[in-house]
Amino acid sequence: MRRGHGWAFWAALAALAALASAQRPVQCGDYVLGGNETCDDGNVIDGDGCSSACTLEAGYMCRGFGRAVETELGVGLVQAEDGGYSLSGEPERCTGDLVCAIGGLWQPELWGASLSGPVPPRAYYCGDFCPTFGTYAGMEFDAACQLVDADECAQGTAACDFNAVCENVLIGTGDGGAGYQCRCDPYYFTVQAEGNECAPNGVELVLRVVGAASYDSQLTPPADLAPLLTMRERLIDYLIAEGVVLGAGSRAALLEAVAEHPPELLEVIADAGSAFVGHALWAYKVRLALSLVNAGKLMTVLNVGAELENATRLDGTVAGLDLRVRERGACSTDVFRICAADADCLNGGTCRLGVPDARLEVLTAGGSSAPVTVQSGGLQVLSVEYDPARTAWQARVRYARTDLAGAMSVLYLPYVTKPASALAQATFNIAEFPCQATGTGAFEQDRRDTVCCLPVFAERFTPTQAFRDFLNASADLQCGGSGVHATAPANTTRELLAGAKDYVAGAFAGTVRSSAALDPVQATSGYQDVLLELAEEDMRAMGGLESALPGGYRLRFFIGMAHFEGTNTRVHALPAARCRHRAH
Repeated sequence: MRRGHGWAFWAALAALAALASAQRPVQCGDYVLGGNETCDDGNVIDGDGCSSACTLEAGYMCRGFGRAVETELGVGLVQAEDGGYSLSGEPERCTGDLVCAIGGLWQPELWGASLSGPVPPRAYYCGDFCPTFGTYAGMEFDAACQLVDADECAQGTAACDFNAVCENVLIGTGDGGAGYQCRCDPYYFTVQAEGNECAPNGVELVLRVVGAASYDSQLTPPADLAPLLTMRERLIDYLIAEGVVLGAGSRAALLEAVAEHPPELLEVIADAGSAFVGHALWAYKVRLALSLVNAGKLMTVLNVGAELENATRLDGTVAGLDLRVRERGACSTDVFRICAADADCLNGGTCRLGVPDARLEVLTAGGSSAPVTVQSGGLQVLSVEYDPARTAWQARVRYARTDLAGAMSVLYLPYVTKPASALAQATFNIAEFPCQATGTGAFEQDRRDTVCCLPVFAERFTPTQAFRDFLNASADLQCGGSGVHATAPANTTRELLAGAKDYVAGAFAGTVRSSAALDPVQATSGYQDVLLELAEEDMRAMGGLESALPGGYRLRFFIGMAHFEGTNTRVHALPAARCRHRAH
């Protein structure tokens, strides 16, 4: 129904009410407008917006009307077929279903050029009525009928790639603070700028550079920083000119890809025999999505290095930057093999001196070069790396939040003791997850699609300790026996799980030092990252299936997440629960 037709419909109702009132005595509370009544909500109760005398109370007005003064009655608002607004001469009167709380003064003159399309006139309107005026770019109406900046990132309306970070920011002047910007997650590789396309696979080209002069740790930012950034920009231009990088707009994408990867200070050169003693040794990187890389051109540039080997193409002194790419010896048969003499090279290669100190690494799974096999059923594993200093696996996982309103999310790991039982091995099969309808498999007959599956889930897997504590503190969730429980919880699952938070952070139950934490610096649209530290002793003792290898072992484990959503039904005396789970 168009709004113009909507006002006409209400006007027709008012005409019918006037006709009825002319045929019978005026009576407040009969849901019919008559005499001097400004409202009639079918009762004579004060405090509901329409008083016992059928007059609009302070703070209330009629929907579809506008007031020039907050305390004085107004006239109807009309929207024409072309979308334009105007105030009619119809006096403000309405029945109870149209009585609403008054909002603040709508002042379109304050917004100027940021408003587009038909603009309602300056007036007071119902607080919940202003949003019907339409949405202006990057803004929304609040309860006081004022335009405020819409947080597209939090609302999930931003047009960002799934693997992009969203930030709600100003995008210009005179727009009232509206707008947002996207950029690819720094663990990903930018294919299209402004967070429009982010790839999980790419290569990092890292160059080591000697600073301009003696390093001064008191300078912020360091004196070398600005020329280093210029130097990196020139390298990007060089790679594009040589045909290493493909695609229109790739320059903007490559600059965005390194925006959160500043040059890294490696050391202050202390070798007394070096001509650069006291200078800083820096490393800066260029990150290239695989879809943008011409691999043949890249290896030509890096291998015998006709251009890259010529340090003047990358030497900052030529551009007046007073920086120098560090040189090293590299074998002609393998540019990444460091050498001091021909004898250091394989396959008859010669040692070429004066080669720029460059490193190339192919990265996958969001930045991990570790030899891991990753599978996913909705929970996305971005990276898994083993940290020998902490004897633990460091993992980053991501899950979508956009479809989880009202659901309780629980992060979990396997629970396997030695020797691994058939039941423990079955938990590696997602079909054996206990919170599903009963099936015909070996362990599927023990599944439950009711709230009583929660203790079973907590017993067969390793959830966070906070989830175990939640179950132990909830007497109504302790179900015993099998089938339909004789003393079922009195409440529905939605009531039982009301107020339950997500259990995706904190220590894992029963482990010594394995834990998970939400990414503390993440600003995203529609997803959440979780950082895990999985201690080797925990994973070997109870977190995976281990088999021996010559000189080591092979460990299989997974990272899973379950989402439990309550219902309002009571079926067979046991409240059911909808469960979605993601692994591994």
